[in-house]
Amino acid sequence: MKYVIFILCISLVKALTFPTSFGDCTLTIYDGKIEQSPELVNHIQYQTEDMVRKWGVIKKKPFSIYITENKLEFNKHTKTKTPEWGIAVAMMNPDRIILKSPGIANISYNRIKDIITHELCHVFMFRINNYYSIPSWFKEGVAMQIANEFSFHYKFKISFFLFLNRILPLSKLHNFKTLPNNDVKMAYGISGAAVEALNHYYKKTIISDILKNLDNYNFSESFYKSTGDRIIDFQLKLDSYLYNNYNWLFLIRTNKYIYILCPIILLIGFILNYKRKKYILNKWEKEELEELDI
Repeated sequence: MKYVIFILCISLVKALTFPTSFGDCTLTIYDGKIEQSPELVNHIQYQTEDMVRKWGVIKKKPFSIYITENKLEFNKHTKTKTPEWGIAVAMMNPDRIILKSPGIANISYNRIKDIITHELCHVFMFRINNYYSIPSWFKEGVAMQIANEFSFHYKFKISFFLFLNRILPLSKLHNFKTLPNNDVKMAYGISGAAVEALNHYYKKTIISDILKNLDNYNFSESFYKSTGDRIIDFQLKLDSYLYNNYNWLFLIRTNKYIYILCPIILLIGFILNYKRKKYILNKWEKEELEELDI
């Protein structure tokens, strides 16, 4: 009986260890239903190699990736407060990535690969000297960039908050954990735009330069050494970049409703105009009858 239970448990868990440019990775899939394991392994190996090639060599040590079976397993392994919409978490000591499976996260397999890329970026930064000085806006912005996650969804959100004059400055985005939940998604959007602006205003290797200089300097010093600007100077450039690229962008989304509203507005106008004309005609007929009575 114990042997049967053991076999059943093995069938529900897939785990394999393979080499990467970060060190040996152990991939564990708890529901045992993702058949694309070899493709995931190739993806992880390629992404770690690509990050090392772009940003420099880091200390190699083992890390793990867990794709959990359900929310209970996810919460058990994260052991931390994660937003309801959170799909993955990267954690240190030991370095590990915990993800919800595509089924419980209600996302595609390709989206899972993007999320793994995002979290691998965090693991890369875990290995950098002065990691704790890196603000959340830079960590998340770089991770979003390499995973191609800075979508129109975030750009529309930035545009809308520009309209409301509610854009948070970078000084407020040092640690996302201190933000109210309803501001976190906006913070991710600003982070993506900030890294996009870094690439716009400075040389193409700017992200690599900042990361490499972190070996000897804290983030503020590394930023200045890499860009020649203080972060407050970059904030002014970022404000201009947001205004020039995202101001009124939210109206593009609003425009799709105009095609629905226009016929309704025309119909209401037609009805009001018809009633007005009918009222005038009735008034004229009444006046004519009154004149005939006289």
